Amino acid sequence: EACCWCCGHIIFRSRGGVHCGLSQRGGVHCGLSQRGGVHYGLSQGGGVHYGLSQGGGVHYGLSQGGGVHYGLSQGGGVHYGLSQGGGVHYGLSQGGGVHCGLSQGGGVHCGLSQGGGVHCGLSQGGGVHCGLSQGGGVHCGLSQGGGVHCGLSQGGGVHCGLSQGGGVHCGLSQGGGVHCGLSQGGGVHCGLSQGGGVHYGLSQGGGVHYGLSQGGGVHCGLSQGGGVHCGLSQGGGVHCGLSQGGGVHCGLSQGGGVHCGLSQGGGVHCGLSQGGGVHCGLSQGGGVHYGLSQGGGVHYGLSQGGGVHYGLSQGGGVHYGLSQGGGILSDLRQSAGIYYDLRQSAGIYYDLRQSAGIYYDLRQSAGIYYDLRQSGDLPGLPE
Repeated sequence: EACCWCCGHIIFRSRGGVHCGLSQRGGVHCGLSQRGGVHYGLSQGGGVHYGLSQGGGVHYGLSQGGGVHYGLSQGGGVHYGLSQGGGVHYGLSQGGGVHCGLSQGGGVHCGLSQGGGVHCGLSQGGGVHCGLSQGGGVHCGLSQGGGVHCGLSQGGGVHCGLSQGGGVHCGLSQGGGVHCGLSQGGGVHCGLSQGGGVHYGLSQGGGVHYGLSQGGGVHCGLSQGGGVHCGLSQGGGVHCGLSQGGGVHCGLSQGGGVHCGLSQGGGVHCGLSQGGGVHCGLSQGGGVHYGLSQGGGVHYGLSQGGGVHYGLSQGGGVHYGLSQGGGILSDLRQSAGIYYDLRQSAGIYYDLRQSAGIYYDLRQSAGIYYDLRQSGDLPGLPE
């Protein structure tokens, strides 16, 4: 064992012991703990805190006053770090532990967690938050002030990110986890989720939201402010998207899921649903709505403002379409269903159905209608 007293209060034990240090007034605190020990450090006053813990221990660090906090924890331990005042916080945790970091004041927070642990980070003030979590853990990040939040989670974990202030939020989740992202202020939100998880995204302020979900999960996205929302969901999941402000919403859902999209402001809504699911789309403002539903599902579409609505339903489902504003609606169904069309202006409609169904057409102006059906039905009011 060895003990050292300087720069306040420092205790150093090298064999499975406890290292506790308190440094005040601009000092430097350096600690090395090996073999399953506990390292506690408090640094106040623009100093530097370095800590290395190896062997299943716990590393706690508090740095206040524009300093730098570095922590390396290996062996199933817990690493907590609080940095306030424009500093830099780096943390590496390997071995099923927990890494939590709070950075306030335009700093940089970087964390790497490997081995089924939990990584939590809060960054406020135009900084950068980067987190890599591998092994069924949880990654949570809050970034406020025009920063960049990047997270990679592999192994059935949960990735949650909040970015406010024109930043970029990128998340990759692999392994049945949950990816949640909130981006406000003209930023870019990119998320890739693979393995039966849930992906939620909220983007406000003319940004771009991309989401890829594979494996029976749920993908929900809200984009406000002239942005682009693209989502790919494969594996019996649910895809929900709200786009407001002249943007583009594209969604691909495969595997018995539900695809819901709301686009307002002259945008484009594209949705592909395969596998007995439900596709719901609302487009307002001269946009284009494309929907493909395969597998006994339900397709709902509302298009307002001189746009184009295309719907393909295969598998005994229900297709509802409301088009207002001189558009084109094409319906190519292959099994029984119910179709309602309430348009208020001229358009062209093509119906190539192969089995019985009910069709109602209440149009208020001239149009062209083609019906090439191959079995009996109840046409309702076709003319």
